[in-house]
Order: sequence, then structure tokens, then C-alpha cells
Amino acid sequence: MMSSLADSDYEPNDSIDSDLYNDDICVPEPDHSEVFSRSGHVAIAFENELIVWGGTRCVSAPANDYCDPNILWVYNTLNDVYTKHAIFGVAPPGSCGSCAVIHDGSLYIFGGFTQTGETYHNLEYSNLLHRLDLTANRLTWNHISPKGTSPLPCDKLAGWVYGDKLYFFGGFGRHVASFADSQWIPEEQPTGRGWNNQLFCYDPATKQWQWPRTYGPKPQPRAAHSAAIQGNCVYVFGGRLDDVRNDQLHRLNMDTMTWSGDLKCMMKGPHWPPGRSWHTFTFTAPNVAFIHGGLSNSDQTLDDVWKLTIEDDAIECEMQPSHIIEGGAACPLLWHKSVFFQKGNEIITIGGLKELNNNEYSNHPERLLNLRLSPKSLFRLCLDALEREEFLPESDYKSLPAQLKTIVRRRLLKSIDYDAENDFDVEELNAQPFEMFDDLYYDYNGDDEYLGYDDDMYGVFDDEYEEYEASD
Repeated sequence: MMSSLADSDYEPNDSIDSDLYNDDICVPEPDHSEVFSRSGHVAIAFENELIVWGGTRCVSAPANDYCDPNILWVYNTLNDVYTKHAIFGVAPPGSCGSCAVIHDGSLYIFGGFTQTGETYHNLEYSNLLHRLDLTANRLTWNHISPKGTSPLPCDKLAGWVYGDKLYFFGGFGRHVASFADSQWIPEEQPTGRGWNNQLFCYDPATKQWQWPRTYGPKPQPRAAHSAAIQGNCVYVFGGRLDDVRNDQLHRLNMDTMTWSGDLKCMMKGPHWPPGRSWHTFTFTAPNVAFIHGGLSNSDQTLDDVWKLTIEDDAIECEMQPSHIIEGGAACPLLWHKSVFFQKGNEIITIGGLKELNNNEYSNHPERLLNLRLSPKSLFRLCLDALEREEFLPESDYKSLPAQLKTIVRRRLLKSIDYDAENDFDVEELNAQPFEMFDDLYYDYNGDDEYLGYDDDMYGVFDDEYEEYEASD
């Protein structure tokens, strides 16, 4: 298993860390607005962690505030800890609407609407490709200059990985006169910008751009659509072209490179998600996907959640109740990101905007949204209860095995700043890699019956507990 980002060396904030050695552990709730308050960002799963980068923040100024491209936020879905990582090297410019994929332990960032200078007028569309090795001890940007015909500069495109290649589709941006490999439809106003349906890929083995030939009815140009791969097929839903936000669902067979045409004709039942852009489309099982939020054709921010069951000859759509997202009523959102994590059996949604054309900072959501497809484990419920109390007597804390002590400590700290240039000893705070106790969080069934560790795991806990007692 690749090394987890949360297992890298980090430097806790000294003012918070000192509380760990008081008579009792009592830590105030940290401010995570820097993580949540963004839109047009990228968010993607890496093992059991949610990687968050880029995007913009609403500010009461003519321009949005681009998030620092040299900062990577990591949310550990097992213990609810946020880690802030510094990135070194020459970073891509601050951007929104970029596309991210992960391949072979590396995060790849393509395109986006970028800020190339210090003023609002220095904005441009990008076709740059950057790579970040997530397994390295020191996170460093690597700008890639592939050979071959470069794609159109654009933002609001979709991407996926298949067969060790990185694929990208669609987007909105400027046209290049010599470019003729895809359809490009300009805006009604002569701005030099428009929508495209380019399908291109990057081959890391040859470091080349490639333009695969496809068959069947290719989707029209679009932007702010969503795409997700399941097995050997990619599904593309929605998106905007000119003044229309469509409700089309297209499928691309990656083995035959054949487009299906609009699958709405396979609709089983009377319901189908209305047209939208800036939404999310997320698979949770081989034939089950969820659509959440977005912007409607009447420019209304949507809060609906749709479940699609996709069979070979039929697609059944069900609108879900508004309380399905944890925390009460659903929140209208656009330009957010949703990621499915199999271990927790949950979709985690981060960032976005509550309203279009609202520059108030409060227009961003204040927290993560969780769509849980099964109940939390008993262990995670216990951690939640501990966090609500924000207090743990010293005697109780000392009685915990070493690994549990590390989990509790990280959970109460919640947010950690990590600067890879500093030297420090993390042996005590980061005693064990998280892979060693991933199963710890999910070894309880729905009847609250403890299913137990394997023998080796018990041995680890017993030995470390006895060692701690002997040294006390």
C-alpha cells in the first residue's frame, strides 16, 4: 500500500499541542473555513483521504480570491483530521475549474481559469499539466510539457483514468485557429471564448498528448458537466452549451471507444433529473450513481439528490428525500465536489456556492456534507461523542493503548499544519502508520457487536499498552 499523506512528518501548532500535556485534554474547535470556503476547486480520493486543492473564495471585491496553489489540504476520512501541506517547486497559477485525476500515486492537474498576474484583468484559460507525487516525503510540483498536439486551453472540463492513461473531455475557453480535432462553438457575444467537445489523453509512459478516435454519436460541446468511470465505461451527465443546461447522459465504452448517444431513451419510470451544470455525478456501486445539486436552466441553485440505477437496457431514476444528506435539510450547492469512499460507504461533498453571483464569504458551506449509505461504525460514533465533549480526563487518556491514544489526540487536534522544510521529531505523535489500524474503524457491525482484530493486531496493542504502563 502506498504511504498515506497523513502519515508524513508534520509539525503540530505549538499553542494547541501544549494542551496535550496538561492534566486534562481540552482542545477548542479549530477553524476549517479555509478548507470549506472555496468553489471551482478539485477534490479527489487518495486511499482513505480526500485531497483538496485550488479554487476561489468569495470576497467583497471585483475579483475572487484564488486559493494558494502551494497549499494542499488532506482530510482523513477515518479519523476526521485535516492536514495542511506545503507544496514546493514551481506551482501552477491559482485557478478555478481545473481538472484533477490520480494515477500511480500522483495527482495531475490540468487546465483551469487562471490568475496570471496580481490584478483582476490578468486572467486566462490554461492548458498546462502539472504533477504532484503524493507518496513523496516532500511534496513538489512538476510541470510536464508533453509532446504532440496540445489541447485547447479551457476550464470546467471532466477527466478520468483508464488503462494507465489520463483522459479529459469538454470544457470552455479560447479557440486556437490551427486546432481542428474537435467541435468548438463560440459564445453569442464575440468574446473569443466558447464550448468544445475535445477528447484527448496524456500517456505518462511516452509523455505525449494523444487524440483517440471515437465512434458513435459524440456529445455536443459542453462545460461544467460531470463524468465518472465505472468498469470500462465512462458516463457523462449534464453541462452547459450556450444558454442551455442539458439533462443528457452519455456513455463511452473505453475498450471500443464508442459513444452511446443520449441514454435518456432508456429511462424506466416517469422521472429524470432536470438539466443542470456545476453538479456532481458519483458512482457508489457498479450500477448505482448519485447526482447532486448544480445550477438549473432558470439559474436556480439546486439541492436535489438523484439516485440512478443503470442496467444494460434500462435506467431507473429516484429523487431522494431532502434529509438524506447528514445534518438536516439539504443545502443548495453549485460548483462543489463530491467523492465516494468505500470504507465509510459515504459520499463526502466539500465546498461550492449556495447562490450564483453572491460574493459574500458566507455563500460557501460551513462544513462537509455527508451522504451515508450505511450507518457509522460504533467506533466512529464514540469518537464523535468524545469530540462533542471536547474533554478527556488524564486518567482515561493514559489508559488507552498507544494506537488509540494517537487517534484520539489527532481527532481532538483536528487540524494540523505541515511544513516539509522544518526538522522535527514526530515519533511520539505519529507513532504508527494509519494503515495498521484502518480496520479498527470498521470492525463493528450494525448490532454493536465487536467483531475484533486479528491476533497480530491484538499483539500490537497489548505490547504497546504494557510498555506504556511500565514507563509511567
